[in-house]
Amino acid sequence: LERCLVDGGISLDCDHMFCSECFTSYLESRIGEGQVQEDELACPTPSCSTPVTVNQVRGSAGPKIFERFLQFRMQLWKPSAEDG
Repeated sequence: LERCLVDGGISLDCDHMFCSECFTSYLESRIGEGQVQEDELACPTPSCSTPVTVNQVRGSAGPKIFERFLQFRMQLWKPSAEDG
């Protein structure tokens, strides 16, 4: 990701900050490649593995990208024994 001003940007749970445009581009790239598992869709800062939350995706990605994210996540979901 390029360096840019982060005023009005995105702060992740790890406290790393990104400009909205850069973070949205990152999400579009990862989600477009189907990389939506928690270990794949994580903070883009090298050596940081804090997962990007569903709410962070919802708030930063456009509706089409968010819908695609949900579709990929749904395909990955496997019911546990507790789910019946």
